[in-house]
Amino acid sequence: MAKYSIGLIIENKTAVYSDGLYYGAKAALADTDCELVVLSALMQQFGPVDDEYMSIAFQNAANLNLDAYIVSAGTITVFLQSYGKNANDFLKYLPKEKTIVIEDKIEGYHCIYKDNKPGIRKIMHYLIETLELKKIAFISGPRKSFGAKERAEAFFEEMEAHGLETNDASFTYGDFLGKCYKEIDDIVSRNPGLEALVCANDLIAVTAFDVLRAHGLEPGRDVAVTGYDDFPDAAFSTPTLTTVRLSSHKMGYTAARRTADFLEFAITPDDSISGSLVIRRSTGGSLGSQNKVYLKMISRRPWPIDEITGEIMKHCTSEYIVDSDNVFYRKILKMVSNITKIYDTGYTVSPFINFTDISTLEARESDFRIDNFQEQMNAFLKALVSDDTGAKRERAIKLLLDFNIGVTAGLNSRSRKTDREFREQSYLMSRMAGSALLANMSETAAYSSMFERMIDLGFSKAEILLFEEPVNYSKDDEIYIPHRLFRKAAYGDNGIYVAEDDGENVHYESIMRNFMRRAPIDEKVCGVMGLYDSHQLIGLLIAGFGSSDMTAFYYASLQVTYALRHIEISNSEKELIALLNHSNNRLLAEVSQDPLTGLLNRRGFKDAVSALFKSSPNRKCAIFYMDMDYFKDINDNFGHDEGDRAIRCMSIILQNTFTGNDSVISRYGGDEFVAFSFVDEGESAEDIRARLADEVEKFNASRFKAYRLAISAGAAVFESRPDADLKKILGEADSLLYKEKKRHHSSE
Repeated sequence: MAKYSIGLIIENKTAVYSDGLYYGAKAALADTDCELVVLSALMQQFGPVDDEYMSIAFQNAANLNLDAYIVSAGTITVFLQSYGKNANDFLKYLPKEKTIVIEDKIEGYHCIYKDNKPGIRKIMHYLIETLELKKIAFISGPRKSFGAKERAEAFFEEMEAHGLETNDASFTYGDFLGKCYKEIDDIVSRNPGLEALVCANDLIAVTAFDVLRAHGLEPGRDVAVTGYDDFPDAAFSTPTLTTVRLSSHKMGYTAARRTADFLEFAITPDDSISGSLVIRRSTGGSLGSQNKVYLKMISRRPWPIDEITGEIMKHCTSEYIVDSDNVFYRKILKMVSNITKIYDTGYTVSPFINFTDISTLEARESDFRIDNFQEQMNAFLKALVSDDTGAKRERAIKLLLDFNIGVTAGLNSRSRKTDREFREQSYLMSRMAGSALLANMSETAAYSSMFERMIDLGFSKAEILLFEEPVNYSKDDEIYIPHRLFRKAAYGDNGIYVAEDDGENVHYESIMRNFMRRAPIDEKVCGVMGLYDSHQLIGLLIAGFGSSDMTAFYYASLQVTYALRHIEISNSEKELIALLNHSNNRLLAEVSQDPLTGLLNRRGFKDAVSALFKSSPNRKCAIFYMDMDYFKDINDNFGHDEGDRAIRCMSIILQNTFTGNDSVISRYGGDEFVAFSFVDEGESAEDIRARLADEVEKFNASRFKAYRLAISAGAAVFESRPDADLKKILGEADSLLYKEKKRHHSSE
């Protein structure tokens, strides 16, 4: 059992950011005598987050009486701004001497805050001194935000230091969630000839992209745009966003490590972290500048392999894990060393370790960015290609080709593995509540079933504790949380336990001590989640994470809440069966549905058509295999968001085409669609294809777009039979589609 318990109070509405805090804190405490207790402040399942909910979340945390609390105050404040509140309004529930605030600086508390000014200074120096821009405006965050205030101050200080003019027209307050289109539009309208737009965070910058395009200006070409924080979307936006990388993983790591030292050695935890400038396309940058960095390095002999590796790593991960003990560093160092041998001597050694090995490692554990790694390796290898001639250049070209083949194979393997694991986890999650609600299942069997699913999901142990009466926290009631709960059910080394009556009476302050005493010796991470039903807190779910994680714990708490609520609703077998059927149908629809278009996915299509083969045998029918024409051009020229819109539009066209009661339409993958229809009632497959062409033309005529939608289709006609080979029929339709596309393109 660990000596100290450290609570991590985070929000979970920006899961990627919260994941970074969690994994950073987990890594920091791995070799300490501290356990990490994850406590979420913004995971309410039903209804909006309000004052009462936040109060009860912080009171819950305080009642556990942990040794210290790390509070993600800055991010929590972002989600409270629409209520005119901030995290400071709820810190009062926690003992001040035990509380460490992160991200923001709040007077009277130990703080590990973002030092925002250096990042803005780096942006301003780059815009003014390197790009020689002068007309620059700033979009701040909310007025009460500590981070927004610091970033705005640094902007004005740098403008003044460089002798550049600022006025009311060059500054406005925005919203850290990016909900400030009107404010940005006003700034752009009032600043003709604007050269650069500095935004207080990445979400504001992405909104600025839309505003500029509405004014006929292209971000990165006509106006330089910068963000702050380097959220994951910054590397995938169009154009990619120049920003300041201030890793949540690093923040979580620093906060947990400083808190552990504070508890063990009484060293003050106060600290700050600053970010590094990441230059991308939104300020007109290109990979060419990075090629020059590598060209300068490879001009030295022997190659500075450590420096090259460090440069690659710098762009791929937080700097604190760039060291010789890091698994990625060792693998990339070996990769660069082997490249040297091949490039200089032509030795036949494997230059690239199995890329699958890198791409399938848990990136969140170490904050390693596969997309940035690929970009940097391409810059390095292209520098080799441009640096020499003859045999060395040929070897460099082959290295570049081999690497990108390895990238594709590795990412495909990673995608398949991730998809398989996601499906398995989704199934286990769906069964937690579903199996617990089976007809005639006893209460003991219901709890046991839920825990069996949690064991399958990798949780090492868990407990469900319930209040004698639910705690109401509606606006009309004064909030009071009892200090005692009942240990209704648990599992651990001694198997599954379910109390026959209310269960063992447990005092709030002893919950974590008792739980961790029964946990596996090496258990260092657990979570405590409130179980909420509307405006009632009915109990707590506590779990040792084992091989699972924070996100799985959140969804497990939802499933437990659903099960508890329905078990209490009624012991009526008929009502329980009805509720189970409804839940199963909803889960089945989610498994069978394509989230982008709402159409059936591949699995849903096969199930629906196979059922029609059995229910309507010996009927003439057709399967249409369809593929959007020129879809790659849409993605390349207008971006992936527009590509997604084009796919959704095509799904609407198909629904207007296949209108029969028994028609089945599916997005089969990417820009491919498949549809089924009976053709024995006066309408042929060719009639349907003609209607499809008409619907496409009608759509193009009614919508103004810089591109036109087009689709090719192959139709296989056959007779429905229960034993029909659907795979073979789809193959025939696919072959006919290929011929149609070939004929279509040859006629252009």
